[in-house]
Amino acid sequence: MEELVKKKAIDKNWDECEEVRDYTKLLPVKLTTDEKLTAGARLAELDGELHEASENATQVKQALKAEETRIVAERTRVAGLLRRGTEMRDVKVQVFHDYEDGELTEVRVDTFEVVFQRPLTEDEKQPTLPEVEPDGTGD
Repeated sequence: MEELVKKKAIDKNWDECEEVRDYTKLLPVKLTTDEKLTAGARLAELDGELHEASENATQVKQALKAEETRIVAERTRVAGLLRRGTEMRDVKVQVFHDYEDGELTEVRVDTFEVVFQRPLTEDEKQPTLPEVEPDGTGD
């Protein structure tokens, strides 16, 4: 049917007809060889851009996943602090030899709590003597 309409339009003598109006209509137009080559080159460019964007997206996803992992680990650590109510820190401790009770005692300097206690060993039961200078005097 379409071929018949095309043939009729070509064969018709349009000079005998009255033109009522003129307008533009969106209709299919066959691409020229140059247009096909241009479109092919653009398609290749777009494929490259798409591949590059996909690689970038993968890298961004990996970076975001690493950041998420870091945040989750920190969150877990802080939640543990709150749950336990304590945190391990370096605290100054003094060690005392109690020769009367025969015990070694470790005491926190910040709170004066006893953190460790045990009997003195045989070597520890011997009080240390003050160091003597070569001239025979003490400290």
